[in-house]
Amino acid sequence: MLVEAVFGLPPALGVARSLCTLENGQVIVEVCNASTQEYRIRKGTPIAMASAIPDSPFDYQSEVSARTPVPRDASRDDGARSLPSVAATLEERPEKASKTDPVEGSDASDSVVDVKADFSSSNLTDEQKELFQLELDQFKDIFVESSKKPGRTDLLRFEIDTGSSLPIKSQPYRVSGAEGEVKESEIQQYLDLGLIRESNSPWFSRKPDGGIRFCVDYLKLNAVTVKDCNPMPLIDDILNVWDDARLFSTMDIASGYWNVPMHENSVDKTAFTCKYGLYE
Repeated sequence: MLVEAVFGLPPALGVARSLCTLENGQVIVEVCNASTQEYRIRKGTPIAMASAIPDSPFDYQSEVSARTPVPRDASRDDGARSLPSVAATLEERPEKASKTDPVEGSDASDSVVDVKADFSSSNLTDEQKELFQLELDQFKDIFVESSKKPGRTDLLRFEIDTGSSLPIKSQPYRVSGAEGEVKESEIQQYLDLGLIRESNSPWFSRKPDGGIRFCVDYLKLNAVTVKDCNPMPLIDDILNVWDDARLFSTMDIASGYWNVPMHENSVDKTAFTCKYGLYE
């Protein structure tokens, strides 16, 4: 459960906002006195409120849990919650449709990577390793061998709303001979991969050269762009659903910006210029 302070507490008193496990109908609540005065809290005085949180944020895990009940008390004895069996997972799990497409111009046959996990330094049980590998195999179409060959989502296309602003034009940055060779090589590589194309757009921004990282100076474009006010999820809401989680993993998105295609009516606004030409 999630424990939070009630409204109306003295400013100097603070209650730690935390995820707690109910034991015998009770939880430990940490209270801090940030003043130099002594505060006495009478027995029965409400200082915190508790709210239940869901077992899992993932539909699949909820479905498996419903079909394969796991005693909550059993997980408290050994410090690790039991996982559904591999056989049950294989039997109950539906096939998921792919939500990524290879970048235009790349070979579709190379877009699916054979993902094999290295468990040599892992403390997972054999059952857990098999479940983890099953998870990787189920979603292997979202993995890439190189960040230079990212996938493309088909769920949305990014649009740049500049209202009635006139097109922006910038002069290219001056670069040294060595930096120019690196820039030319990078641009040619992205042309070959189908990530950029030659352009005749009236919009074009300067491309900086602080290294080989592919980046464009879009400060002027950003200044006339209508900002997207779509709310981001609160990190607290995300953490609240992890109360019963026992295994965690992290992944890094390969060239994340390349994964979202541009809407055709906004492609020309992404144009950038350098001494080798105009691209978008």
